[in-house]
Amino acid sequence: MNTPSEEFTKYLVGEIYDGVKTKSTLDKFKPIIKKGLTQFINERVNEKLSAALNTSAIAKEEIIESTQSEPEIITTAEEIETFTIVKIILKDTIQIDRLYYRDNKSYFNILLDDNIRKWIMRIFVYDNKIKMVLNDSNKTSYEISNPVDLMIHANEIVTVVETLIH
Repeated sequence: MNTPSEEFTKYLVGEIYDGVKTKSTLDKFKPIIKKGLTQFINERVNEKLSAALNTSAIAKEEIIESTQSEPEIITTAEEIETFTIVKIILKDTIQIDRLYYRDNKSYFNILLDDNIRKWIMRIFVYDNKIKMVLNDSNKTSYEISNPVDLMIHANEIVTVVETLIH
């Protein structure tokens, strides 16, 4: 994984550090944030691999066949950053272990309780643009320039989750 963006680093440091956020302070936190994100990604990959190894032989054959016929889905650092920011936004609303993501060819899903019917938002990344679609009654969509911009829509994200849990 590449080094986290300056804005992402500033945001995370702001959540855990009360002092002045100088360049040297941010530089001290960057390797920690990078290591944490890398560890998070590795844990998710290991969970998926472990789950795949525990399936039956028939299911393995189906997975192999579908993998061979479909292009590979690549989860980008921006998508993982987006998922991490949504977890931070919702940390006071629900237990964050209820949040999951699923990457598809055309969009990145953020789900409640790993249930596709309880999608919170979908992220579309194309031409260096990010479009988010909320699972509200209007399927509201916004174009954002980077994952940190999700903070602008934090209240709307919380409202979607509150609707899904009630």
